[in-house]
This record gives sequence, C-alpha cells and structure tokens, in this order.
Amino acid sequence: MKAYLAPNFIKRIKNTAIIPFIIVFLAGCSSTKYLNDDQSIIKRIKLDSIPKEIRGDAFNYVRNEILPNSKINFGTFYYNLVNTKKGKYKTQNIRNVGKPPVILDSSLVNISKIQLEKYIKSKGYFNAQVEAKINIKNKKARIYFVAKPGSIYTLNEINSEITDTTLNNLYQKNYLSFTHLHKGAKFSEDSLVHDRDHLYQIIKENGYYNFSKSYIKLSLDSNLSKNRVNVKLIIDNPKDKDSHTKYTIGETDILIAPNYEGLTTDSVLLNKQVINGVKYTDLSKRINPSILSKYNFLKENEEFNLENETLTYNRFSDLNIFKSIKIDYNVNDSTKKVSPFIFLIPQARVNNTFGVEFTFNQNTSDISLNNTFVNNNLFKGAERLEIQTRGVIRSLKDGFSFFNNIYYRDFLLSTSLSIPKLLAPYSHRLKSKYGTPSTNISLSYLYSSQQNISIRKIYLANFRYDWFETKSKIHSLMPLNFEYKDGSFSLDTASTEGKDFFNKNRYYVKLLDRKDLTFGLKYSYTLNANKLRLNANFVYLRAEFDIAGNALGLATRLFDKHDYNDGARLALGLPYNQYIKPELDIRWYR
Repeated sequence: MKAYLAPNFIKRIKNTAIIPFIIVFLAGCSSTKYLNDDQSIIKRIKLDSIPKEIRGDAFNYVRNEILPNSKINFGTFYYNLVNTKKGKYKTQNIRNVGKPPVILDSSLVNISKIQLEKYIKSKGYFNAQVEAKINIKNKKARIYFVAKPGSIYTLNEINSEITDTTLNNLYQKNYLSFTHLHKGAKFSEDSLVHDRDHLYQIIKENGYYNFSKSYIKLSLDSNLSKNRVNVKLIIDNPKDKDSHTKYTIGETDILIAPNYEGLTTDSVLLNKQVINGVKYTDLSKRINPSILSKYNFLKENEEFNLENETLTYNRFSDLNIFKSIKIDYNVNDSTKKVSPFIFLIPQARVNNTFGVEFTFNQNTSDISLNNTFVNNNLFKGAERLEIQTRGVIRSLKDGFSFFNNIYYRDFLLSTSLSIPKLLAPYSHRLKSKYGTPSTNISLSYLYSSQQNISIRKIYLANFRYDWFETKSKIHSLMPLNFEYKDGSFSLDTASTEGKDFFNKNRYYVKLLDRKDLTFGLKYSYTLNANKLRLNANFVYLRAEFDIAGNALGLATRLFDKHDYNDGARLALGLPYNQYIKPELDIRWYR
C-alpha cells in the first residue's frame, strides 16, 4: 500500500518550516530598535587589498568582540527576548542567554587596525598602512579595513655577533641545520622567531642551564636600497661575565609524597641510600625504585640537557601512576653542577567504575550492566591491571513485562595486564627514549545466546610487545594469538519465523554451529602515526602481517596426526584455521 500527500499539504509543510528562519531573521534586524541613538550594530567586516599570500590569517587580527553575528542567528533572537525592557537593552541583571548583538566600538576598530598593520609589517611589508572605514546606515555599521602594503622586503645579509667563543662555535656548528633565514628570501618575523626558538633549544641541550631567551637579540637594518634588510643575531653575555656557564648533572633526589604542602628539601628526612645513581625517598611505600631509575634520563656527571628533562617528565607521566610531577634543581655555581630534585605525587592506585544503560526502541528493550576495575600499580612497578565485565539482556516488548520474553543474552569477562617494559627475551635490548615500551597480556571470555537456538562461546588469549624505534616508528609483535570458538545451534525451540529465517540463511547457520581453533602470531609496523593531527606533509603507513595455523600444521605432521573433519585438519580433535593475511594502509597527506 502506498500513501500519497496532497500538494496543498506539502506546500503548508514548506511554509511552516520556513517560518522560524523568517522570525529569527526579522528578530536580528529588529535588534536596532533596542539601541540608543549613538549605537550601531556591526553587520559586516571586509578586508581589502591585503596580499594574497597572507590574507588567510589576517582575520585573526580583528578583535573577536567586533566580528558580526551570522545572518541567521537564533542566539540573538533568544537574547533579545530576555534582555530587553521597555524597548531598550537592559544595563543590569542581564541573563546569560543566547548571543548579544555586536555593537560598534570605535576603540576596538582602531585596535584591530593597528594589529592588522603590525601583522602585515611582520610579513616583510615594512611600509604597510591600514585604514579603517566605517559606514553607518539605519544603525547598521559596515567596517572596511583597507591596506596599502607597499613593497615586500627581502633578506640581504645574515650575520651574528656572539662574544662567547664556546657559544659561537655551537651556533656555527648547528646554524645550517635549523635556520629559515636565507639571502634573497622574503622577510618574515616568523622565520626570526623560528631561528631564535631553535637556537635557544640547542643551547639548553648543551649544558647551559641558566640560559634564557632574553640573551638572544635580533637587530634589523632596513635602510638599504632595493627593499632589502640586514639581520644580525646577537647573544649577550651575563652581566659582569665574559661567558655563559655550562653545568653538569649532580646527584638526583626523587621524593614521593602525598602532596606538596609544607614540602621542602629541608622539611623531609631524605633517604641517603643511592640506587642506580639516584636517592629515593618514598613516603607512600608504593613505588618500586627500579621502575623510576629506568625512566630517569637525568644522569649524574652528564651535561645538563633540557631534552633529557622533558624525556624524564614524559616517561614518568606515561607510567600513569602520578597525578603530579615536578622537577626542580639545586644549583651549585662553585662546582658548576645542578642537582635534580623530582617531586612526585601518586594518584589513587585502585578505581572502579560501574554503569547501567537502558535502551528502548519500537520492538525491543535492552538492559546493559558493565563494571571496570583498574589497578594502576599492581606490583609497585606501574603495572596496569584492568578487569572488565559486561552483561546485556535484550527482550521483545511484551506489555510492561521485560523478563517474560528475553531472546538474547550476552556476557563478557575480560582481563588485561600492561607492564611498562619488555619482558624476556627483549628486556634489555630497547630503550625508552621515544616512548614507553610495554608488554601486554590479555584474556577474554565471551558468551552469547539467542532464544536458546544458538549458543556461542569465545575464548581469547594474547601476549603482545609494543615498542618505539623512533617517535614516528612503532612496532607491535604478538607472538601468541589464541582464539577458540565453540558454537552450537538447534532449531528445536525456535519459533516458526525463526525457523524460516535460519532455513533461508544456511551459511549463517553453519557459522553458528561450529568449533574452531586459531593459534598464530601478528606483527605490525606503523610510520608517522604521531603526525596524524599535524598540518604537515607526510606519508602514513601501517603494515600488518597475521599468520595462523602453521605451527599446528607442522606439529601434526611431526607427530603424524593427519586427522580430518569435512576436509578440515584437526589439532587436539578440533578443526584449526590456517592462513596468512597481510594488510597495508598507506596514505599521503599533503
């Protein structure tokens, strides 16, 4: 049976649907009637004559407070409903509802003009000027920022003035590896900032603990012909000194305490016992010192290196057992040593989450119960144990009774243990500079039944190593991948509709009524996963190789056990899967 709608009815629906948009549009226009005589609403902002290559970011320098609302704006409609009184906008007791109209503020227009001008000049247009024009009609303002950029300047000479000989040698050695400044290139302040930041990072990675960015200065000389500019990089020395001081790492103290309140190096009796070059004082009695020494990159007698401080912070954070990490230094100028003092506050060791979910639709109702138990520090070495249980019951609707017509049950029990290191035989072969390696063990059991027609049980077990070769190269090896499926099927208790369905889907029935075993290994390699959220050009690659059944096949041959069932080989009386499955995901981001 087909149903048809009368043309007049369809027309009424269309007319009704457009009414809210008309109301909102008129409400936005009518905002002007609530204004004072000296006020106007900003309806449009336009940027004119800004060079094409920098136009995209120019709007970022217009103050948000003067950016006009969209033409169809429900927010302004709601705001006008609750924040007007006696034909005017309220000046007090304003309710935070909707979005107020954008009222012209000439001071903000002037600030935006200045910011736009600075932005254009920072891109090499040293003679740029911006004019702000405001047109007002019927209390509606339109703002035009008109630029006169002039000619762009290019880089002429790039020189340096560094009186500290050691620092000058460091700069000359690394200059070409990071600079964005090249003779003939368009001038851009972004390139100056890039060079200064990278130079600062290199200096901080080579022993200069006390060095700050304020020592690095950039001098510009644009009084040249043909719109050229000279750049000079200057590194000042500390006051009353001929050079900057390089520091080495002293003895490291690690203090684990409940909180920072009243906590100083003098207020706590620190443990004098040294383990792997580090003194540990654990007031919580929960952390194994060996796990922290492994991820501490601030090694005694090595040069201070800011990168090693960052690595230490990141690896301690990856352990997921501390809610706060703080690294300070005790400076000794006479010995030129900085002694790290690492404050750690542990988070709760155990947490449990329980949830209930009800889902209803036209024909069925679901009740889902789930519970997740987590221990973040099982054996005092940041081992993470997670136990998850989930149960689902689905019922056909039968009046107000849920349990009278249950036709589907599902139960899951899953346990996983993650250890922040690679267990034997790989335990001493890999370092954690680029990421925390881990060994992961998981066991799962899944049970599902459908109206007692089919029952399916799945047993899963796997053992996996994950490690980082570099920041962009990740390896995952699963030497043990075990899966056993036990399915049974019977139509004895099925309804007539159920029997009809299953009779028409014989292949599906065969899948339900089978037992099989999978025993194999997996390996995957991922390249540039860390760049997926970056706006950059790169190639992403994920390659996986899954192999199963070959070891069982070899064992059956060695022991001369050539058992078969319907053409399938058997191991331990069960048919097993045998396959080789490669997968490749390669993408080019541009």
